[in-house]
This record gives sequence, C-alpha cells and structure tokens, in this order.
Amino acid sequence: MKALRAAAARSAAAAVTAWSAAALACLVVAARPAAADPHPNTQGGVDVAQAFQLGDVDNINLFNGALTVALPVSSRFPVNGNFSYQLTLVANS
Repeated sequence: MKALRAAAARSAAAAVTAWSAAALACLVVAARPAAADPHPNTQGGVDVAQAFQLGDVDNINLFNGALTVALPVSSRFPVNGNFSYQLTLVANS
C-alpha cells in the first residue's frame, strides 16, 4: 500500500513539473515577438500608420477615406480666457 501511495505521489509531482515546464515554454514563446520590435526612438523611416497634419483646412478620415473640408467664414471671437467661437463652412465627401 505504501508503494502505491509513493508511486502516486511521484506521478503527481511529475505532472506538476511537466505542467510548469509547459507553462514556462509558452511564456518564453509568447514573449519572443515583443523583443523583436525596435524602439520608436531608434526606428528609421516614416511610420505610415500616422496621419500627417499640414493645416487646419482639410482632414482625411483614415478609416473610410472621407474628405472633410472646413473653411473659416469669420474671425475668431473670444468669449473668456479659454473659450472662443468662429463661424465655419464644412463640406464632407
């Protein structure tokens, strides 16, 4: 009976060890692609996923490609320190 219990304990310990080794292997494999990404400060070239803002007149929606043009009709009228308003003509494509 003692031999059977000892064998069961060894089998359970081996299963835990195998499970731990498998979990460690999964973590190592999952962390591998994250190490391959270069740091944004040292990466060369231009990031094509970013939008380039050249002015406040037009805007291109990166999701559906729609063009929005906003033309100011009047000058900006200040109301208080951080708030002002302006009349603007907006056209969407």
